Amino acid sequence: MPRDQLDDMLAEKVDKRRERVKDSSDRKAQAAVMSPRVSKILFDMHGKGTIQRLVGIVNAGKEANVYNAIGAGGHELAIKVFRINSQTSKWMQDYILGDPRFARYKKKDSRALMTTWALKEFKNLKRARDAGVPCPEPVAVRENVLVMGFVGEGGTPARRLTEVELADPAKHLNAVLQGMADLIAKARLVHADLSAFNLLYDEGNDQVIFIDFAQGVLMDHPNARKYFDRDVDNVLGYFAGVIPEGLDRDALVDSIIAGKPLRVE
Repeated sequence: MPRDQLDDMLAEKVDKRRERVKDSSDRKAQAAVMSPRVSKILFDMHGKGTIQRLVGIVNAGKEANVYNAIGAGGHELAIKVFRINSQTSKWMQDYILGDPRFARYKKKDSRALMTTWALKEFKNLKRARDAGVPCPEPVAVRENVLVMGFVGEGGTPARRLTEVELADPAKHLNAVLQGMADLIAKARLVHADLSAFNLLYDEGNDQVIFIDFAQGVLMDHPNARKYFDRDVDNVLGYFAGVIPEGLDRDALVDSIIAGKPLRVE
Protein backbone atom coordinates (compact mmCIF):
# COMPACT_ATOMS: atom_id res chain seq x y z
CA MET A 1 0.00 0.00 0.00
CA PRO A 2 1.83 3.19 -1.16
CA ARG A 3 2.05 6.08 1.29
CA ASP A 4 -0.04 8.39 -0.92
CA GLN A 5 -2.79 5.76 -1.16
CA LEU A 6 -2.79 5.41 2.62
CA ASP A 7 -3.08 9.17 3.02
CA ASP A 8 -5.92 9.27 0.49
CA MET A 9 -7.86 6.66 2.46
CA LEU A 10 -7.40 8.61 5.68
CA ALA A 11 -8.70 11.76 3.99
CA GLU A 12 -11.71 10.01 2.50
CA LYS A 13 -15.08 11.07 3.89
CA VAL A 14 -16.82 8.40 5.94
CA ASP A 15 -20.40 7.72 6.95
CA LYS A 16 -22.31 10.75 8.29
CA ARG A 17 -22.85 8.99 11.59
CA ARG A 18 -19.13 8.87 12.29
CA GLU A 19 -17.29 11.68 13.98
CA ARG A 20 -15.50 13.80 11.41
CA VAL A 21 -12.38 15.89 11.65
CA LYS A 22 -14.18 19.21 11.25
CA ASP A 23 -12.08 22.23 12.13
CA SER A 24 -8.46 23.26 11.81
CA SER A 25 -7.53 22.13 15.32
CA ASP A 26 -8.92 18.65 14.64
CA ARG A 27 -7.09 18.47 11.32
CA LYS A 28 -3.89 19.33 13.14
CA ALA A 29 -4.69 16.60 15.67
CA GLN A 30 -5.06 14.06 12.87
CA ALA A 31 -1.82 15.13 11.27
CA ALA A 32 -0.04 14.92 14.62
CA VAL A 33 -0.71 11.21 15.01
CA MET A 34 -0.67 10.11 11.36
CA SER A 35 3.06 10.75 11.00
CA PRO A 36 5.37 9.12 8.42
CA ARG A 37 6.46 6.71 11.18
CA VAL A 38 2.86 5.66 11.89
CA SER A 39 2.15 5.36 8.17
CA LYS A 40 5.10 2.98 7.87
CA ILE A 41 3.79 0.87 10.77
CA LEU A 42 0.38 0.62 9.06
CA PHE A 43 2.11 -0.15 5.76
CA ASP A 44 3.94 -3.06 7.42
CA MET A 45 0.76 -4.32 9.10
CA HIS A 46 -0.97 -4.26 5.73
CA GLY A 47 1.85 -6.30 4.21
CA LYS A 48 1.49 -8.92 6.95
CA GLY A 49 -2.27 -9.14 6.42
CA THR A 50 -3.24 -7.67 9.79
CA ILE A 51 -4.92 -4.76 8.04
CA GLN A 52 -6.56 -5.18 4.65
CA ARG A 53 -8.12 -1.76 4.26
CA LEU A 54 -8.19 1.46 6.26
CA VAL A 55 -11.66 3.02 6.17
CA GLY A 56 -11.47 6.32 8.01
CA ILE A 57 -11.28 8.18 11.27
CA VAL A 58 -13.86 7.39 13.98
CA ASN A 59 -12.76 9.62 16.82
CA ALA A 60 -10.15 12.32 17.40
CA GLY A 61 -9.39 12.41 21.12
CA LYS A 62 -6.94 14.25 23.34
CA GLU A 63 -4.61 11.29 23.82
CA ALA A 64 -5.29 9.26 20.68
CA ASN A 65 -7.11 9.03 17.38
CA VAL A 66 -9.15 5.95 16.54
CA TYR A 67 -9.54 4.69 12.98
CA ASN A 68 -11.84 2.06 11.52
CA ALA A 69 -10.25 -0.63 9.35
CA ILE A 70 -10.97 -4.00 7.80
CA GLY A 71 -8.79 -6.90 8.89
CA ALA A 72 -8.33 -10.55 8.02
CA GLY A 73 -11.55 -12.33 7.15
CA GLY A 74 -13.33 -9.02 6.69
CA HIS A 75 -13.56 -8.35 10.43
CA GLU A 76 -13.78 -4.73 11.49
CA LEU A 77 -10.87 -3.36 13.46
CA ALA A 78 -10.18 -0.28 15.54
CA ILE A 79 -6.72 1.24 15.16
CA LYS A 80 -5.80 3.42 18.12
CA VAL A 81 -2.89 5.75 17.46
CA PHE A 82 -1.65 7.39 20.65
CA ARG A 83 -0.51 10.97 20.25
CA ILE A 84 3.12 11.61 21.19
CA ASN A 85 2.74 14.78 23.21
CA SER A 86 4.68 15.71 26.35
CA GLN A 87 1.84 17.87 27.66
CA THR A 88 -0.81 15.14 27.64
CA SER A 89 1.51 12.39 28.81
CA LYS A 90 2.77 13.72 32.16
CA TRP A 91 -0.03 12.11 34.20
CA MET A 92 0.48 8.74 32.52
CA GLN A 93 3.67 8.12 34.49
CA ASP A 94 1.64 7.41 37.66
CA TYR A 95 -0.01 4.40 36.01
CA ILE A 96 3.25 2.91 34.71
CA LEU A 97 5.67 3.48 37.56
CA GLY A 98 4.87 0.91 40.23
CA ASP A 99 3.54 -1.65 37.74
CA PRO A 100 5.89 -4.66 38.04
CA ARG A 101 5.38 -5.51 34.37
CA PHE A 102 7.16 -2.29 33.44
CA ALA A 103 9.85 -2.25 36.10
CA ARG A 104 12.47 -1.55 33.43
CA TYR A 105 10.66 1.52 32.14
CA LYS A 106 12.72 4.67 32.50
CA LYS A 107 11.54 8.23 32.08
CA LYS A 108 13.02 9.08 28.72
CA ASP A 109 10.88 10.91 26.22
CA SER A 110 7.29 11.07 25.02
CA ARG A 111 7.87 8.48 22.30
CA ALA A 112 9.13 5.88 24.75
CA LEU A 113 6.23 6.64 27.06
CA MET A 114 3.57 6.26 24.36
CA THR A 115 5.14 3.01 23.16
CA THR A 116 4.88 1.69 26.72
CA TRP A 117 1.33 3.07 27.05
CA ALA A 118 0.13 1.26 23.92
CA LEU A 119 1.80 -1.98 25.04
CA LYS A 120 0.19 -1.58 28.46
CA GLU A 121 -3.30 -1.36 26.99
CA PHE A 122 -2.60 -4.36 24.76
CA LYS A 123 -1.49 -6.44 27.76
CA ASN A 124 -4.44 -5.30 29.86
CA LEU A 125 -6.92 -6.15 27.11
CA LYS A 126 -5.42 -9.62 26.83
CA ARG A 127 -5.72 -10.16 30.58
CA ALA A 128 -9.31 -8.93 30.56
CA ARG A 129 -10.28 -11.12 27.59
CA ASP A 130 -8.66 -14.16 29.17
CA ALA A 131 -10.71 -13.46 32.32
CA GLY A 132 -13.94 -13.40 30.30
CA VAL A 133 -14.52 -9.66 30.60
CA PRO A 134 -16.39 -8.22 27.58
CA CYS A 135 -13.88 -5.96 25.86
CA PRO A 136 -12.24 -5.51 22.44
CA GLU A 137 -9.96 -8.31 21.29
CA PRO A 138 -6.30 -7.18 21.16
CA VAL A 139 -4.87 -7.93 17.72
CA ALA A 140 -1.48 -6.25 17.43
CA VAL A 141 0.65 -3.50 18.92
CA ARG A 142 3.70 -1.71 17.62
CA GLU A 143 5.17 1.43 19.09
CA ASN A 144 2.24 3.85 19.64
CA VAL A 145 -0.19 1.93 17.40
CA LEU A 146 -2.69 -0.50 18.91
CA VAL A 147 -4.96 -2.68 16.76
CA MET A 148 -8.01 -4.31 18.33
CA GLY A 149 -11.48 -5.53 17.52
CA PHE A 150 -14.02 -2.85 16.60
CA VAL A 151 -17.09 -2.47 18.81
CA GLY A 152 -19.84 -1.39 16.47
CA GLU A 153 -20.98 -2.13 12.95
CA GLY A 154 -20.33 -0.73 9.49
CA GLY A 155 -17.79 1.76 10.79
CA THR A 156 -20.24 3.22 13.28
CA PRO A 157 -18.93 2.71 16.83
CA ALA A 158 -21.15 1.53 19.64
CA ARG A 159 -22.29 4.42 21.83
CA ARG A 160 -20.98 5.16 25.29
CA LEU A 161 -23.29 4.67 28.24
CA THR A 162 -23.40 8.45 28.57
CA GLU A 163 -25.19 8.53 25.22
CA VAL A 164 -27.84 5.85 25.74
CA GLU A 165 -30.85 5.12 27.91
CA LEU A 166 -30.74 1.48 28.96
CA ALA A 167 -34.03 -0.43 28.96
CA ASP A 168 -32.88 -2.61 31.85
CA PRO A 169 -30.19 -0.71 33.77
CA ALA A 170 -30.16 -3.12 36.74
CA LYS A 171 -29.27 -5.99 34.40
CA HIS A 172 -26.34 -4.07 32.96
CA LEU A 173 -25.20 -2.82 36.37
CA ASN A 174 -24.92 -6.43 37.51
CA ALA A 175 -22.98 -7.28 34.36
CA VAL A 176 -20.56 -4.39 34.95
CA LEU A 177 -20.06 -5.42 38.59
CA GLN A 178 -19.36 -8.98 37.45
CA GLY A 179 -16.86 -7.66 34.92
CA MET A 180 -15.09 -5.71 37.66
CA ALA A 181 -15.08 -8.82 39.85
CA ASP A 182 -13.59 -10.93 37.06
CA LEU A 183 -10.89 -8.33 36.51
CA ILE A 184 -9.93 -8.52 40.18
CA ALA A 185 -10.36 -12.24 40.87
CA LYS A 186 -9.19 -13.70 37.55
CA ALA A 187 -6.97 -11.06 35.95
CA ARG A 188 -5.68 -9.37 39.13
CA LEU A 189 -6.30 -6.13 37.28
CA VAL A 190 -7.95 -2.83 38.19
CA HIS A 191 -9.34 -0.88 35.24
CA ALA A 192 -8.44 2.44 36.94
CA ASP A 193 -10.46 4.58 34.51
CA LEU A 194 -13.87 2.96 34.63
CA SER A 195 -16.88 5.20 34.10
CA ALA A 196 -19.85 5.58 31.79
CA PHE A 197 -17.46 7.18 29.28
CA ASN A 198 -15.40 3.98 29.03
CA LEU A 199 -18.31 1.57 28.81
CA LEU A 200 -19.92 1.02 25.41
CA TYR A 201 -23.38 -0.36 24.77
CA ASP A 202 -23.42 -3.04 22.08
CA GLU A 203 -27.04 -2.67 21.05
CA GLY A 204 -27.09 -5.71 18.76
CA ASN A 205 -26.04 -8.01 21.60
CA ASP A 206 -27.63 -5.98 24.41
CA GLN A 207 -24.29 -5.98 26.19
CA VAL A 208 -22.03 -3.48 27.90
CA ILE A 209 -18.40 -3.54 26.71
CA PHE A 210 -15.39 -2.36 28.74
CA ILE A 211 -12.92 -0.18 26.81
CA ASP A 212 -9.88 2.09 27.34
CA PHE A 213 -7.66 -0.14 29.46
CA ALA A 214 -4.41 1.81 29.16
CA GLN A 215 -4.62 3.10 32.74
CA GLY A 216 -5.27 -0.39 34.12
CA VAL A 217 -2.87 -1.53 36.85
CA LEU A 218 -2.17 -4.82 38.54
CA MET A 219 -3.34 -5.25 42.10
CA ASP A 220 0.34 -4.99 43.15
CA HIS A 221 0.42 -1.33 42.10
CA PRO A 222 0.69 1.00 45.11
CA ASN A 223 -2.38 2.99 44.02
CA ALA A 224 -4.47 0.02 42.90
CA ARG A 225 -6.97 0.26 45.77
CA LYS A 226 -7.44 4.00 45.29
CA TYR A 227 -8.14 3.49 41.59
CA PHE A 228 -10.48 0.58 42.33
CA ASP A 229 -12.52 2.65 44.80
CA ARG A 230 -12.78 5.41 42.22
CA ASP A 231 -14.02 2.91 39.61
CA VAL A 232 -16.67 1.66 42.04
CA ASP A 233 -17.86 5.19 42.82
CA ASN A 234 -18.07 6.09 39.13
CA VAL A 235 -20.12 3.00 38.30
CA LEU A 236 -22.48 3.40 41.25
CA GLY A 237 -22.86 7.08 40.42
CA TYR A 238 -23.98 6.35 36.87
CA PHE A 239 -26.41 3.63 37.98
CA ALA A 240 -27.64 5.60 41.02
CA GLY A 241 -31.24 5.37 39.81
CA VAL A 242 -31.36 1.60 40.36
CA ILE A 243 -29.22 1.37 43.49
CA PRO A 244 -31.42 0.18 46.39
CA GLU A 245 -31.69 2.59 49.31
CA GLY A 246 -29.41 1.53 52.13
CA LEU A 247 -27.06 -0.50 49.92
CA ASP A 248 -24.03 -1.50 52.00
CA ARG A 249 -21.20 -0.19 49.83
CA ASP A 250 -18.52 -1.94 51.89
CA ALA A 251 -20.29 -5.28 51.53
CA LEU A 252 -20.62 -4.71 47.79
CA VAL A 253 -16.93 -3.85 47.46
CA ASP A 254 -15.92 -6.93 49.45
CA SER A 255 -18.09 -9.12 47.23
CA ILE A 256 -16.51 -7.67 44.06
CA ILE A 257 -13.02 -8.33 45.40
CA ALA A 258 -14.10 -11.88 46.28
CA GLY A 259 -15.21 -12.39 42.67
CA LYS A 260 -18.93 -12.80 43.46
CA PRO A 261 -20.58 -9.36 43.48
CA LEU A 262 -23.87 -8.85 45.27
CA ARG A 263 -26.76 -8.71 42.83
CA VAL A 264 -28.75 -5.51 42.55
CA GLU A 265 -32.44 -6.20 42.02
